[in-house]
Amino acid sequence: MTADLTEDVYSTDYEFIVIQQGKYDLTQAGMLARNQKPLVIGDDYTLQFSLKTSAGVAINLTTAAILFTAKYRTQDTDVQSTLQKSGSLVTPATNGTFTITILHTDLAALTSTAKGVYDIQIQIGTLVSTVLFGDIEFLADSTKTIV
Repeated sequence: MTADLTEDVYSTDYEFIVIQQGKYDLTQAGMLARNQKPLVIGDDYTLQFSLKTSAGVAINLTTAAILFTAKYRTQDTDVQSTLQKSGSLVTPATNGTFTITILHTDLAALTSTAKGVYDIQIQIGTLVSTVLFGDIEFLADSTKTIV
């Protein structure tokens, strides 16, 4: 029996516990539905993810390479991506937790609300797995410079 993804992903602030791989909404509507602040151009974010098996056991990420990619369209090349960031493991790596940090400078080229798609891929040894993917939206920021 396959569970609905909305029953398998729980969040507190910007922490996500992922039990089932699949689509996860990072648009304004998706963030607000989880009582989270939408992603705004010009702000800094640290998104934290914890990967677990269906039995609730943490996935060991000790040798993992993690890559977050956001693009306007799925068919865009990685060179054309709006944002590409490596993930950072949270110690101990055996707890299955990693973070993606998005800095205000990462999106400086965006001047208006941007919608697109994203994915998070993890490579352990020779195995590559897309653990999350979906729609993403960065809202325009009114304030451009803080003195």
